[in-house]
Amino acid sequence: MKKQLLILFSFLLIAGMDASAYIIIMHGGSPSMKFKTIISTPDKLICRGPGFIPCPVDFFVKNNEKTVPVQEIVDVIFERWNSGEKSGEMVYEDVIPVTWETDKDDEITITTKEDEVIFKK
Repeated sequence: MKKQLLILFSFLLIAGMDASAYIIIMHGGSPSMKFKTIISTPDKLICRGPGFIPCPVDFFVKNNEKTVPVQEIVDVIFERWNSGEKSGEMVYEDVIPVTWETDKDDEITITTKEDEVIFKK
């Protein structure tokens, strides 16, 4: 039994170390969600300032169970953010853990953790 627990713990540790996360940072943009500056890297998307360019969140995140449009995640978080939840966490569609937080300048950081281990209930 001890050996099984050690193997399970090792597996979870390895999965946690290899877990990928994608970060989206948004600030400004007004209700139209259009920004002046957009920076995209393989692991981060930054959209800042009121402008004329829509933040390109029309891609998908995928874990081994499901593919989810990022726009859906952002929409849900903005609904919660507009209702007063300035930070929090959830598991979107029961498969993709998502966290968000807001700094003092109302910059929102959304993190999706596609490779995090989620056990079925």
